[in-house]
Amino acid sequence: MSILALHRAHRIRRRPSLLARLLAADANWRERRDISRLSDETLRDIGLTRADLDAQAHRSAWSAPAHWRRDR
Repeated sequence: MSILALHRAHRIRRRPSLLARLLAADANWRERRDISRLSDETLRDIGLTRADLDAQAHRSAWSAPAHWRRDR
């Protein structure tokens, strides 16, 4: 493996910066807030229930999907 390839592999595995994590948490919070405002008719159209949305809307902003975390 070349030095350049090793450098790229190392760069890909680096942990996201604090700013990137804060921006992701803010995006999560905004998305969950927007989702919680959907009407019941819209929910039926996309196949979700109010309980599904409530569960997502009440998660903390730091709570991210498992595939985002490095500790798997």
